[in-house]
Amino acid sequence: SSGLEAFFEPKASALFERMILAMKLKDGDSFVSSFHTKLNSSEDSFEQELANEIFNLKPQVVIPLGGVATSKFLGPNLRLQTTHGQFFEREVKSEDGSSHKFEVMPLFSPAFLVEAPNTKRAAWEDMQKVMKKLNL
Repeated sequence: SSGLEAFFEPKASALFERMILAMKLKDGDSFVSSFHTKLNSSEDSFEQELANEIFNLKPQVVIPLGGVATSKFLGPNLRLQTTHGQFFEREVKSEDGSSHKFEVMPLFSPAFLVEAPNTKRAAWEDMQKVMKKLNL
C-alpha cells in the first residue's frame, strides 16, 4: 500500500500512484498533503498553515488536485477548467520575513479522472509540462 488510500478512493488512489510513477518521481521528490478547513477555523489560519507547510518544504512546483484545491491556491475566480496545465507564480513568506517562490500547476483530481476518463489525455499533457519544468 502506498498510503494514498488516505486521500482517495481505491480506483483513484491506484490511478494517482500510476501518475506519480509515469512522472518518474522518486522517493523524496514529491509530497502529498491534504488540507481541510475546520469548521471553526478562519480562512486566515488555513492559509497560514498552508503557507507554513510550503515554506518549510520549499517545493519548486505545487500541484493542487481538483477544483477546490485550485481555488485555494489561485483564488475563487479562477476555475480549474481554464487554468489546468498553466503555471502560476506564487510566493509565501515566513514569520521572519524571508520568502519562498514557487509555481502552481493545477491538475484534475484522480477521482475526477476515474469518473471522466476522456480527460486523462489532457491530464497527461499537463503532467508532461511539470516533468519538463522539473527536468524529469
